[in-house]
Amino acid sequence: MQLLGTRTDHLGRAGLAIAFTSHGAMDELIFDRRTSAFLGENEISPSGQLTGWAAYLTSRIVNGIPGRAPGPLSPPCQNGGGYAHTAPGGATIMTGAPSGS
Repeated sequence: MQLLGTRTDHLGRAGLAIAFTSHGAMDELIFDRRTSAFLGENEISPSGQLTGWAAYLTSRIVNGIPGRAPGPLSPPCQNGGGYAHTAPGGATIMTGAPSGS
């Protein structure tokens, strides 16, 4: 684990970031400094390129998962942008990855 200091997620929210490396790729995890809420994450390739990211808007403890998996996210991400998708039960999934990854 590595402490990265302040980082901003893809929604512009600043938080404390930590990182871990696995198989040469780095995962950055960003947490709200005041509440410790998980704000987002970045996936960085061994060459230093952003290969994916996610921003988390809400979280909660649930008794189970939805009856069916959410559908595929579309449209595909373009130019490293993200896409918000409403899953069954009203949950919002926001994710991003450069096109072609």
